[in-house]
Amino acid sequence: MNASDILLGGDDGSLSRSRSCTPNFVSFDKKIGTVSFVTRCTADAWNQKVKFENWDEIVKENPDVKWEDLKDEDIRIACDCPANLYWGYRFIQTELDIAIDLETRFPEKNNPQIEGVACKHILSVLRRYFS
Repeated sequence: MNASDILLGGDDGSLSRSRSCTPNFVSFDKKIGTVSFVTRCTADAWNQKVKFENWDEIVKENPDVKWEDLKDEDIRIACDCPANLYWGYRFIQTELDIAIDLETRFPEKNNPQIEGVACKHILSVLRRYFS
C-alpha cells in the first residue's frame, strides 16, 4: 500500500481530526529507508515512522534518490500514540501488512467493526508529505 491507499482507507473521524495536526520532519535514515516525523495536534506530540517497503531495490536503481520523490512507493507505518494501539489501528496495519510495529490482539473493545487504517498523526504526515 502506498500513502494514497492509506489515506483512502482512513475513517472519517481520524481524517477530520488530522487536519488540525502539525507534522514535522525529523530525520531520514537512508540506510534502512525510514523517515521519522513528530506530530503535534494538541499539547501532546507523538512520533511517526514511514518505511519504504522496497528500499534496497529503490536505492540499487537510483543511489541518489530522495525520499520526497517516492510518494507512490509502498510503505510501512508506525505511530507511538495510544490511539494507534488502543483503537486497533496497529492491528489493522498488521493485518494489511503495512505495520512497522506488529499487533495481533483484535480491538474488540474500542474498534470491533475494524474502521480506519491509521491514527490522525499518521494521516496528517501522509497528507502533508506524501500526497
